[in-house]
Amino acid sequence: MDREDAREGPEKRETETNDMQAGIMNTEAGSSAGEAGTAGSSAGTSVKTAGLKQVFRPTDCLFPPEEDFGTGIFGEGLPGSVFSSGFAGDKDVIIFSRPFRRLQDKTQIYPGEMNDHYRTRLTHSLEVAHIAELMARLLGADADLTAAIALGHDLGHTPFGHRGERVLHEIMSGRETGLLPEQLPLRYGGFRHNYHGVRLLDFIETHRVGVYGRNLCWQTLEGILKHTKTNGEQYDLSRFIHPERDPSCLFPETDFSVTLEGQIVAAADEIAQRQQDLDDAAKNKETKLSSENIRDQLIRISGKILERHRNDPENERPLLFLRKLHDDLERTKQDRSLFLGDHLIRCLTEYYVSDVCFEAQRRCQEDGELTRQTFVQLRKGCSLSDERGTCVILCRKIADLSAVGKETDDSLKKWISCRISVASDVNIFDERAENVIRQLFRSLYKNPLQLPGYERTRLEMFLKRNAEIYDVEFRNEGVIFGTDGDDDTDETGETVLQSQISLRNSSGAAFRRLTDIMKLRISADEIVIPENVDISVFSDVSYLNSILKMPVSEMKEEERFVRACLENNFALLSVICSYIAGMTDNYAVREFRKFFIPG
Repeated sequence: MDREDAREGPEKRETETNDMQAGIMNTEAGSSAGEAGTAGSSAGTSVKTAGLKQVFRPTDCLFPPEEDFGTGIFGEGLPGSVFSSGFAGDKDVIIFSRPFRRLQDKTQIYPGEMNDHYRTRLTHSLEVAHIAELMARLLGADADLTAAIALGHDLGHTPFGHRGERVLHEIMSGRETGLLPEQLPLRYGGFRHNYHGVRLLDFIETHRVGVYGRNLCWQTLEGILKHTKTNGEQYDLSRFIHPERDPSCLFPETDFSVTLEGQIVAAADEIAQRQQDLDDAAKNKETKLSSENIRDQLIRISGKILERHRNDPENERPLLFLRKLHDDLERTKQDRSLFLGDHLIRCLTEYYVSDVCFEAQRRCQEDGELTRQTFVQLRKGCSLSDERGTCVILCRKIADLSAVGKETDDSLKKWISCRISVASDVNIFDERAENVIRQLFRSLYKNPLQLPGYERTRLEMFLKRNAEIYDVEFRNEGVIFGTDGDDDTDETGETVLQSQISLRNSSGAAFRRLTDIMKLRISADEIVIPENVDISVFSDVSYLNSILKMPVSEMKEEERFVRACLENNFALLSVICSYIAGMTDNYAVREFRKFFIPG
């Protein structure tokens, strides 16, 4: 935003929103390039996508929203809480959550230690939310739901940007060999920040003892899950959601969000990334870019595409948007009063938003099925008579770039990637980050007693859940296990069941024996092994991976035993993975120094 515009207040921004809406909706032939961005101020123009807006129902949550306490802080008959409910309530939950606060010290592209003005995951999320809310107003979508998805879309990101995510993905997908002593290359589904974001909100974060998740609407979780592509990889969604939630309610069969609001956020995320990468690159001396270099490259890219589509009536309106961008950038060569970097961001954002919103309108006018009614089965075992009823969802992608917009974006993205990838300081930072995460994971895997108490409590919770598959019996001989309900330890009996063990009350020796089992060091001296189980299968990677794919309901007793042991192994890895993923950049570095640098 220009300095002049920043002083003109909300009235100026309101007018711009109306002007942009009027320009996008004006599809009459013969419109000039100037009309594409400022075709008047006819606020309230009919929006074809308005009928796709999500409307909150209490049954969109997994469980009924909690009742307010008492008669309300404002008196009888008035709201009992200052916090909202529904989609706005989801936004409140995310904004006031600890994972959201941690985004302020997580790297976007360039590390914050190099420049105070580089984007972090937090500032990126705020900019995505602003762009998404603008598009929601233009397209008639629900602003609260859009904001909730946008603010929460990157909650699952690791420290140190995408390099941190890549390391954890290699470990959790069995591609990392040699890092963890004796760990087999088992395919546990990998690590993706969008899936982990859902896991944080629907499983890990809680506001009550013994309660999983924050009971957000399925639309919010589905939008966070689908804000980025999975590159065709398939994941076991049940590992990332509330135990009682049916994975089908997040529509895993589609790689795009089934709500307009979710699609808007996915588009806004790409728009924000493009302008942020350019703006931050101009601040980095290693890229050898200036605002003038970026402007000239944008002019070259847009000029080539305009020339290539000189006689292309099918893309008339997208080409008008691109022509406006090209001409606006050309005019900056004469106007020396502009803060060029800020003006580039404004022009580029306006271009992308205009293109996406117009394309959404165009797709809504096409023939073919646009929406369908479907039963959203939120909970496992729901029937069609469930009170949650049906919901309208999108059958195809609506909020997306036009063909011309994609051509422009691909050219720009390729150029940005080449300039960032050769910056030496970025490469040094990435290598350092990778080493920090690898060594932290290795150390925590070697001795899980280094995990903080709350993570060990979470590990205990996983072990109790896994006991529902097969309740492993641990021998007490020589080692005393603590059990639930005991202040000290349980010295009676020859064995103790996995479902009874309390890590809080167990001795260090007992915890280390549990750790051996979680690392698949299966021994008849430590646990009771079913008669039909040959422990040599625990070195057969192919067999173990096949057991991971098999439905538990179809397993024999010996297969359930093997599966329970595998789930215990996954529990250890996933707790370490979640702990590291939740770290900020600074916290990860401090932990690394504490572990490996004396004094």
